[in-house]
Amino acid sequence: MPKSGIAVTALVGHIFLSDVDGKPTGTFSASAANAKGDHTGSSMFGSWLRDNCIIAWGLFYTDPEGPGSDDAVACLTCIARFLLKYQSHKMEMVINGLKDVKGDEKTWMDRPHIRFIGETGLEDPKWYNHKQNDALGYFMWARTQLAWHKKLPFDGEHLKLMGQLFDYLRAIECWEDLDGGHWEEHSAVHASSVGPPLAAVKLFKKVAARDGFVPPCKSDTLDVLESSLQSALGKILPNEIIFPTDLARDSDSATVFLAYPLEVVDDASALQIMDRLKKVMGHIGMCRYRKDSYWCKDYKEKVGDDPTKHFTDEELKERDRLLKEGEEAQWCLFDPMVSAFYGRMYQKTKDAKYLTLQQLFLARSLAAITGDSCPYGPWHCAEAYYLEKDTWVPNDDTPLVWTQVDLKMALFEMERSLAALRLSAAVGWREAVVRLPAFKPENQFPKSISGGAPRVTDDSAAGTEAAYACDYMSRATVYRHATQNNVGLTCHVVRDHRPWRDIRQPLKSPGLSKPGKTHAATPCSGVSQKWKEEPADGTGPRVVEDIGIGPAQAFPALLGGGIWVADGSELLILGSVTKAVSDEWSLNGFQRGMVVSIVFIGILLGNTSSGPLGDGLGRKLPILLSYLGIALFSVLSASATGFLSMSGVRMLVGFAFGLGQPATVALLNEVSPRRWRYLLMAQAMALFCAGELYAAWLIWLDDPMMKSLDWRWLCMVGAVPSIVGFVLAYFFLDESPAYLDENGYRQEALAALQSLKDRNGAHDVSCEYETSLAAQTPKSVRDHVATIFSRSLIFTTFTMMFSCLMLNLVFYGSLYAFPQVFTETNKTSYSPAVVLMIGAMVEWPGFFGAPIMERFVTGKTVMLWCSSLSSLFLLALVIGANGEGILYSLLLQAGYLGIKTTISITFVAAYTLASTAFPCAARTTGVAACQAAGRVGGIVAPLIFEMLQNIFHSWEPFFLVLAGGYLLNFVLLFPLKLDPEEDGEEQPLISSKAP
Repeated sequence: MPKSGIAVTALVGHIFLSDVDGKPTGTFSASAANAKGDHTGSSMFGSWLRDNCIIAWGLFYTDPEGPGSDDAVACLTCIARFLLKYQSHKMEMVINGLKDVKGDEKTWMDRPHIRFIGETGLEDPKWYNHKQNDALGYFMWARTQLAWHKKLPFDGEHLKLMGQLFDYLRAIECWEDLDGGHWEEHSAVHASSVGPPLAAVKLFKKVAARDGFVPPCKSDTLDVLESSLQSALGKILPNEIIFPTDLARDSDSATVFLAYPLEVVDDASALQIMDRLKKVMGHIGMCRYRKDSYWCKDYKEKVGDDPTKHFTDEELKERDRLLKEGEEAQWCLFDPMVSAFYGRMYQKTKDAKYLTLQQLFLARSLAAITGDSCPYGPWHCAEAYYLEKDTWVPNDDTPLVWTQVDLKMALFEMERSLAALRLSAAVGWREAVVRLPAFKPENQFPKSISGGAPRVTDDSAAGTEAAYACDYMSRATVYRHATQNNVGLTCHVVRDHRPWRDIRQPLKSPGLSKPGKTHAATPCSGVSQKWKEEPADGTGPRVVEDIGIGPAQAFPALLGGGIWVADGSELLILGSVTKAVSDEWSLNGFQRGMVVSIVFIGILLGNTSSGPLGDGLGRKLPILLSYLGIALFSVLSASATGFLSMSGVRMLVGFAFGLGQPATVALLNEVSPRRWRYLLMAQAMALFCAGELYAAWLIWLDDPMMKSLDWRWLCMVGAVPSIVGFVLAYFFLDESPAYLDENGYRQEALAALQSLKDRNGAHDVSCEYETSLAAQTPKSVRDHVATIFSRSLIFTTFTMMFSCLMLNLVFYGSLYAFPQVFTETNKTSYSPAVVLMIGAMVEWPGFFGAPIMERFVTGKTVMLWCSSLSSLFLLALVIGANGEGILYSLLLQAGYLGIKTTISITFVAAYTLASTAFPCAARTTGVAACQAAGRVGGIVAPLIFEMLQNIFHSWEPFFLVLAGGYLLNFVLLFPLKLDPEEDGEEQPLISSKAP
């Protein structure tokens, strides 16, 4: 028995194979002992190079100074002995051109054997597909790793073997060799076969340079291999096969090993590989690849009892006909490796997103451990689950030592992540799994895996998995009271005082339904529901954080924010000329209100259209159409001949406003580093003040006292900002890289990121990035809407919609009312036009006050403070207008200026929080819904003002109603979690730094 049992998680230990005298030979059998025996006499008692090399590496990596290192040395020494004694002459024949091994299946046994009889160390004469370059590559890589770490330095014999292997791989041109790949099946050029030799070549060159020896192969072999393999791998990834085309495979779980443990691809490519795994992920494990017939439904009945029966290419075609879609076996090898990979990413970047994914896949790995009803015994790491009749059961190769060591590495990486979190004092993960009573998969996947009860409630399974997967990270004390009944295991979790909601939340298994519901486990059928529902913030790829702040962000803030210039100009002009229009056409109070309200009806319709348009066709197009529409319809307003024509044209002006603003909010969010979003949103919204100042200046030029305004001239010149904005945006505004990547336009996304990088002079930042593994893009308007009104977002969506409604009710109601209020009540020495200009100017400090306050408190806190202050300022305005003297004059002015300032602050906080509340794929739709709700407030504000004034013959009741509404908004906002600091859910898209 080995010194370093893999039984660190109360799992079965692995075994060294023994010779006739009972002495360990050094290698491992594919399957270890189980309740039915130790696989002696079966093919699974043999030794595969691939399995053994990964096992050896896992033992060494997780225990470099202990028995694990010794076992790794023994294992790789045994394999080297086999290759030197029985395979060297075969490689020499090929290297010297005396044997062609690239022919049909008759030549496959002439290649170096990648499986042998571990008990004797002899060749297995049984016919087998030995054209598996990845297996040779894994040996070369693992052997070189031990040399690199000075655990097994290269001696003469081992150096000779390494040189021979390199020359052999060159001789067969392994970069284009049609080998059997990781799964020893279809003849093709596999990425999983190109990667391991490439990793070995790169590492071997480093060892040779460090130790000062000349590689014992042809002088240019290593360089030829490295350049050819690198080129081939770059062409294939993230696919597994692109040639021959009839075998093309765009996703294969074997590629995960390129990212971990080989680390032969950069982070961006590795993340792209992880994203492709969505296509093979099932409710228990992952398919090797789609349409994989190995261990398909009723495999033993259809194929025979030998699980390692091998097939020629023609025989594989016959076997593949046995498969029905969705009945592929689900393998347990891959979730641990995905978890380990994300652990390494978290340890390098300290990005909590990776820790979340690390937890998710470790939880899935643990959930696949066998239960009491497994015929091979409980607590085993299965190779795979397959359908036997209609029940998912572990296959015969249980327990698989490869799966065990994969889980060992996953647990090791979790321990390292915990250490990075400074939680090393918490109960270790390995110990935790041992200490807790057995978690049986039948409680999570009842009928599918174990044939147990057909249904199970989620709170049982999710709670159990949560007990495994996260409470230790929050130093919680977990007590589990297990009662066996027809619904499985009941779990009670007692937590400490810290919430840690961000760590618990992702750990419900992908196969589970919503809390409180039941589900029946189903066959593997594609993308995991959890992955579909996993929130993907996508708020600005991590590379955007690396690029930083600069001119790259100023461009969209100014060019997209120019819509607010046009908005402010048009709305102030419209509110100011209402009396002039009314006098010319003899409008009644309702018509006066409708001339303004119709604009907000148009904005509402524009917002409604902007969501699907911005999420479907990009952020830039709605912005351009917005500018164009504002300019065109504002000019047409000047030609209106009556109430109906004016209302129709102004509704189209509003539609143009509404079309561009949600897209601008989304765009700013996606190109801005997180800590600068409030400032950039403030900059864009502050341009509304510039529009108001421009309009107030025009009004002052026309008639400072606002008694006889030329409204047609004002409408025409008010369109100038939108014309300028359209021209500049057309030439200088870039599309959102997050939108482009989310919709599959990767090259365009890279170009957009390159533009950001160049404008900011961030020359040391790589533009390579990939979408978060959790992201799943909705493709239709229904999907966009369903996303923002999903169970996880509906409360946030409605709360933010109400907040925006109140904001707009106060802001636009005041904008409509103030010109009339100060025409009647002006307790200053300034003209009403100047008072309006002053009000527009004080909005600027408010806009930039939000990002300053956000540095010290959360965005939600800013909204709460401003809601309460606005109520007080509204009351001050009313009180000040109804008294005489300096005190009342000061109250009136303080109320007016305070309202202008606090509303500006709240606008920035509200729209920034709204834009981060929704995933990238539905962000414009989410922001549009909030802004549309706000436009409802804008629509009814003038009508409410006119109605209350008609009833009470005073404007004061209108402001009292607004004050009450703000207090209600405060109450609704208070319990809501909006900020990443509160929720722990900052989840940016994923990227890579420059090497």
